[in-house]
Amino acid sequence: MCIRDRWRTGQRLAQVLINMGLVKPGQIGRYLESQLGVPYVSLAGWRGDDSLAELLPEDLVRGKRTLPVECVDGILSLAMVDPFDLEIISEVERLTGCEVRPLVAIDSELDAATNALYARERRSPKNRK
Repeated sequence: MCIRDRWRTGQRLAQVLINMGLVKPGQIGRYLESQLGVPYVSLAGWRGDDSLAELLPEDLVRGKRTLPVECVDGILSLAMVDPFDLEIISEVERLTGCEVRPLVAIDSELDAATNALYARERRSPKNRK
């Protein structure tokens, strides 16, 4: 059933298992962290500030399945579905001038956090004309 759902939806197998209620996102995240050696970031309930939305264009964030979650002292923590995508890491470093620290993220959490961040950024007064 999991494989059929994966083929039908195009979602990653881990996301199918989460959707079926067989595992929790944090369980998958911690497993990926231990297997990949890349820190996991839980984006459940995450609320970034508008300055993060200004770092990268929304279409790039959505298209590359990545999200800036923190920028401190020139280091940008970047939640990524594929934290080994060197092309996007290089592109983000070029666009922001920051060193990227990749973090592994779960699809559904990344989508919800992206929607929240960019919806808030669109409705902020400075972006209204």
